[in-house]
Amino acid sequence: MKRSGYRRCFRHPAGHGAKSAAIPAVVFACFVSILGGFPLPAWSDPPEPGFAQLGRSGADRSGADRSGAAQSDGEPTSAERRQALITVFQEALRDQRWETAIAAGEQLQPIGPGNETLAYNLACAYARYGKAMPAEQWLLRAAESGFEGLRLVARDPDLALIRGSKGYEAALERMRRNRADGLEEYKAMAAKRPPLVFLPSEFDSTQAAPVIIALHGYGADALDIAGAWRENAAAIGAILVAPDAVRPTPTGQGFQWLYADEGEWRVLETLEYVRARYRIDPRRVVLTGFSQGGNLTLSAGLAHPVLFPALIPMSGFYDPEELVIPTEAATQVRIYLTVGGSERGAEGFARARDAFSRAGYRVRLKTYPGVGHSFPPNHVAELRSALEFVLAAD
Repeated sequence: MKRSGYRRCFRHPAGHGAKSAAIPAVVFACFVSILGGFPLPAWSDPPEPGFAQLGRSGADRSGADRSGAAQSDGEPTSAERRQALITVFQEALRDQRWETAIAAGEQLQPIGPGNETLAYNLACAYARYGKAMPAEQWLLRAAESGFEGLRLVARDPDLALIRGSKGYEAALERMRRNRADGLEEYKAMAAKRPPLVFLPSEFDSTQAAPVIIALHGYGADALDIAGAWRENAAAIGAILVAPDAVRPTPTGQGFQWLYADEGEWRVLETLEYVRARYRIDPRRVVLTGFSQGGNLTLSAGLAHPVLFPALIPMSGFYDPEELVIPTEAATQVRIYLTVGGSERGAEGFARARDAFSRAGYRVRLKTYPGVGHSFPPNHVAELRSALEFVLAAD
């Protein structure tokens, strides 16, 4: 069960917008297990976004008092009662008190777009409580309300009771349609936000140039990450390209890489955008990203090793159950991992280095002692070292 819904996108630290004080103000010009119609892993989930949406949009649709003022008899407003139910629901799910969670969840009506997280968690609660029929019904309601977390549903142990049943399969099919529609919606949104492109000052359009595609983290944008890379890109005569993730965060501050298939499509579309306009050196295409962008760097880069022979994932999250490391790409790709020694992803990136090394990849890990989830203070020099490694001639 995912208590904040299917928004387990590329992992990001709770409350951290992936912006770093170490990066200049004009830095950067777009998460989830990894792969398919499932959210890219988030470092940790955004602070209960599904339930936060439930409290806001659900109250509006139910005709609750929107003024926030107490009712004349001194009783709590509809919005206050609803928020209290949400709290009970969350705490009961956390403590695995399924009957209490079900009782509270059933009162949180209506279910519709924006509240699909509630329906999904009710399906999980019913399944864990041993009630197959209502679990299937709520899972289908989640799908009908727009839930798209295909891989989450396929792997969530809370749904073990109904997995493979006719109701489960019907819900899964509806989610496939949701995800297909969601990807087309995403493409239309992305068409309105072309990636930022920065050319070196003495750019020669007749020569094939290296390319750096930089992916921002959760809550940031393309301009942020571009600022971190511009000096090094100019130093090697590279075309620097930075796309926005397009989908806004629940708070509206910056963007998030929400689904793996969308992120991978955006990366490939960004590369094609550059190839259609400039001569590039296919042997020197660097894919890099911070936090959520680091996760997407690994998933998209390893899925297309011929297109992305140089990977620099920064402060991401490694989950061996989610990231498939293809051994056949080991001779094609060089990887430079960077991570703060004090952040939660440090141990995971150490395991990633070992996994890549065992698979035959040329990989290096740079850990910055005492640094949290941010770029190191001397990020220009550190990124230069990373570039030198991934672009080194064999």
